[in-house]
Amino acid sequence: MKLSYAKEIPASVWESWATAATMPGRWVADWEVAPFRVQGQPLYLLVESHTGLPVVVDELNPGRVVQIIDYWVDQVTSSANLQAHYHTALSQPWEVRATGELTPLMRRYLRVLTKHQGDLMQKLAEFATIDERVRLLYTIPHFLLEQVTTGANVDLFYALTKQFARRPEAADRQFKYVTLPMGFKDPREWAAYEWQPIKQVPKAVIKQVKQNNAAMINQFKQTLSAADQATDGLVVNLLTGYLNQGFLTDYFRVVTTSLDEVLTLTSAMPDELLARGAAIMEKFYTFLMKTGLIRSADAKWVKDQLKQQVKDRFSFANLTGIEDGLLRPGEQPRQLISEDAFDQALRELMAEDPELARAIKNGELTEEKATQVAQRMYENEMKKQG
Repeated sequence: MKLSYAKEIPASVWESWATAATMPGRWVADWEVAPFRVQGQPLYLLVESHTGLPVVVDELNPGRVVQIIDYWVDQVTSSANLQAHYHTALSQPWEVRATGELTPLMRRYLRVLTKHQGDLMQKLAEFATIDERVRLLYTIPHFLLEQVTTGANVDLFYALTKQFARRPEAADRQFKYVTLPMGFKDPREWAAYEWQPIKQVPKAVIKQVKQNNAAMINQFKQTLSAADQATDGLVVNLLTGYLNQGFLTDYFRVVTTSLDEVLTLTSAMPDELLARGAAIMEKFYTFLMKTGLIRSADAKWVKDQLKQQVKDRFSFANLTGIEDGLLRPGEQPRQLISEDAFDQALRELMAEDPELARAIKNGELTEEKATQVAQRMYENEMKKQG
């Protein structure tokens, strides 16, 4: 990790920071830091040199900086690959050096903080109920992205996704897992339009892709059990929104552009829908594998990521109301709303595991046991999907 600091920050500040070999060739690992003030509060703006991600910290010590950067990486992007790049980089020692001139983007961010104080104060007032320290650290990066990039952080998000997205390779039709004839066109036919602003893509192309998506969804439905086909339309609604809105908004993409997009979809699902929605998406990517659109390794990656996402949502931290990130000790955390799928899984496991039943009764649910509940909930939903 590299960090360049502005001349206004004394060199003595960095005495406790490690100085060691960095990660040559790694993007998302080169940061610049400069001081500024808001309402008399001394703060520090960190900007990642290659991606332009702005982060605000209140203390210059390695643990605090890594904690805040880690929080914002998860906020800005749902790309598992991008998060992996950041998190791998954050685990490396820092090399701290003085900088000469600030980069143009850093200067631009600082100008915004100076010239738009009124707008910033109005933005801060919208979150008046949040602790002052948390409010500054949370609001200022959002404010900077809104002022400096178009459409809030849309352009930054897509630039990062384009660079780091996990793109599936076409499967070899000779592999044994390819068991279904493809009743639709390979979306890679439209690869020439990928990442173009949606307004620049011919309407005829958009129409063709949507028709192809409908054929893909219809064939997928035929692989489901009769009970699943007779449901309330969740499968069709979920996949139509995923393929037609998720990939055809702002920038043109298709289902073969990025595997990370499925996590964007499921991360936005409410608690009561997540397990079922994740199970449907896992089966959909298995279907894409069986038609030869993606490899078995890609289908397995999606499956593993979705299972982990369900576990994380219903993790020990969420079940006990304790969150990582910007909460201070003693602050009131949010409460997880219980829902039927979780309650069912909990009842099943309590009947099987006296130790778990005692832990629930005594209010001593452990992380290991909470993870087991999440896993059972996911398995139950997979059984329902056939």
